[in-house]
Amino acid sequence: LDEDVRYWFKVWTTKEAILKAHGMGIRLDLNTLNTHMHPTSDQGQIVDDRLGVFAYQCFDLGAAMLCVAWRSDIGCGQFILPKIQIFHS
Repeated sequence: LDEDVRYWFKVWTTKEAILKAHGMGIRLDLNTLNTHMHPTSDQGQIVDDRLGVFAYQCFDLGAAMLCVAWRSDIGCGQFILPKIQIFHS
């Protein structure tokens, strides 16, 4: 693929986080779940007819990618991000 590897992992972990936040787990064809993720953005919101509305925030930890997702209301690009702190040991 011509995609950036970090971007690919960000999209993958976002899809995984959304499905887990929904409670479905990875039982949906991931090719059908579109995150509409921009390559330089680490947060966003998706609206899916099957799952509902979810917001997400990604963290590039260098050797790993972390994405957190939660149910959200539809917003105009303005949604409140929870304060998430990552501690390295």
